[in-house]
Amino acid sequence: MAWDVTVPDTCAESHIDQTAREASSAANKAAVNKIVKYDAESASRIFFPVAVETAGTWNQSSIERRRLRRRYFCGALRQLNGVVTELTVD
Repeated sequence: MAWDVTVPDTCAESHIDQTAREASSAANKAAVNKIVKYDAESASRIFFPVAVETAGTWNQSSIERRRLRRRYFCGALRQLNGVVTELTVD
């Protein structure tokens, strides 16, 4: 699994026209750009773009995937904890 986090400036000249009309538009655009950037690698790993505007809004796909990530990371942490326990016991 791979993440790429980006923080677009909500008030940047390149975003202000759209962000003034639609909340999280800069974050959504940044997330789409990350998906395009990592498209070739998407066949070999799960990719999550994370974009948080400086005003605090998140891209829509990050919000929707929150539960999935939470479940995955809780499971991964449990597995990692088991590995660390095995390494320290031996």
